[in-house]
Amino acid sequence: MWKSNDLLNEQTAFSIERLTYQGAVKMPASHFHEHYEILYVERGERALFIMDNCFPLNKGYIAFIPPYSIHRTDSRGTSPQSRVLVNFTDAYIQPLVDLFGPGILACYNIHHPVLALSEEQRETVSRLFLDMLAEYQNGMPLWEARASSALLSLLTYASRLSREQLGGMGQNAESETVAKKMRQVARFIEQNYEKKITLDLLSKQFYLSPCYISRMFNKSMGVSLVRYVNQIRITKAQYLLETSGDITSVAYSTGFESLTHFERVFRSSQGMSPSEYHERARQLAEQEDKTDE
Repeated sequence: MWKSNDLLNEQTAFSIERLTYQGAVKMPASHFHEHYEILYVERGERALFIMDNCFPLNKGYIAFIPPYSIHRTDSRGTSPQSRVLVNFTDAYIQPLVDLFGPGILACYNIHHPVLALSEEQRETVSRLFLDMLAEYQNGMPLWEARASSALLSLLTYASRLSREQLGGMGQNAESETVAKKMRQVARFIEQNYEKKITLDLLSKQFYLSPCYISRMFNKSMGVSLVRYVNQIRITKAQYLLETSGDITSVAYSTGFESLTHFERVFRSSQGMSPSEYHERARQLAEQEDKTDE
């Protein structure tokens, strides 16, 4: 499992990197994080699995992954791959949102997170990524200002394209405000997954009606509240199972109230039992140890 918050922290609110591979690359498991992510495919073919949906990520496609969205990407084929990853925190983008409004984040639409770009659009986007990469890597005086300017240009450009491709049905300022509130709900779940999470608990925590939370969470996050809680718990369980074979302990420490329920949800999510997952993780670790010797 890839744990959340592994890329950014209070000192690093923005990052950009280009990743290149010679063959197929598969993420070991779904993951989530608190920050915003942008993924631009320069070469190769991938697929984005986000919540309960799958989207193609071919050359010239760009994906906008909102915070707390459970996702992973897989290679398609064995051709060389190159992609650019941008990550930034809510605190980093908030001053720009305050200045220009939440519409600059309209491209972060959980139901339509991927944009297919034309050749002309690719040139525009590639230029902005190159500007950000150069500023970030060189670290010249005032590089943050240049990088944030390029990021703002990218977000506004992509948000316009999102609305155009969706026929005006893209994320608007009001829906982004609701989405931000629902991401606060998601953050609370991520921080309290081992506890009993109910609509009544969330209602008291956020001063919203249970019905409203249930409806808007599904709309904003692209998955039901119950399914999201289970996915968070399974993601945490995967991490624990990589080192522990105590299935009962893992089940209860991740918030499941019975071993039977845990095993049923885990198998439905991962296509194997928790014990089978632990054994596979153990074998992979042994293979990596032999490779390092």
